[in-house]
Amino acid sequence: LGPDYMASHNEIRSFAGDIARESGYVLTDEQEESRVALLSRDEEAARKRRITGL
Repeated sequence: LGPDYMASHNEIRSFAGDIARESGYVLTDEQEESRVALLSRDEEAARKRRITGL
């Protein structure tokens, strides 16, 4: 799909926040350039995980 059909990073961040609130997961990290948000099951797991590289 072309860029016009892809969600913006703000939309992805918002959706990830909605999922986090409903599931009890934690928004752990994000990569704006890749339009990615990482959720972890809890704060302990979040400390161990980060998105790296580009």
